[in-house]
Amino acid sequence: MQPLIPHPEYFLFGIILGATLLLMLVGMIGIVLPVLPGLPLIWGAALVFGLLVGFGKSGPYLFAFITSLWALGIFSSFYLGQANVQAVGASYKTTFASLGLGVIGFFLIPVVGFFVGALLGVLITEYLQRRNWRTAWNSTRAFIKGTLIGSFVEFAIGFHMILLWVIWVVVDGFIFRSIGVSL
Repeated sequence: MQPLIPHPEYFLFGIILGATLLLMLVGMIGIVLPVLPGLPLIWGAALVFGLLVGFGKSGPYLFAFITSLWALGIFSSFYLGQANVQAVGASYKTTFASLGLGVIGFFLIPVVGFFVGALLGVLITEYLQRRNWRTAWNSTRAFIKGTLIGSFVEFAIGFHMILLWVIWVVVDGFIFRSIGVSL
């Protein structure tokens, strides 16, 4: 009797490839809709892929580059929002209040809690310091602008992380191995 799957190792390898790509795409969705941690999910999928199938020849170098992009994306996402707020004259107290209320919001409001909490942190702290709603609102708008720019940067970085993983898969011949072709 013929086995249902003639070469189960190729089938399993194809599942690993597909699952890795799917997790990375879910990570991209997590960047746009902050339900899941986008960049860490993309990075983790690449790491698990390397651990399961091996890193190959170019994998360690490309994974190091993916890791560098991940760190840059996490840093720039937070930094750009805060830099814009400070550019309009907000204090460091505002930055810390925004971060603190963002963390609290993350636990209180599913999906958008971190952003809402950080936004309220900027608005309330700036109003309490300056006693002027217009100035507080200008700082809050600067925070929104910086956060949006940070999200675009994070999305671009996530795209490049996935692109590097695809290069890793193709250069090391993993894609061919999944269909049973040896190079």
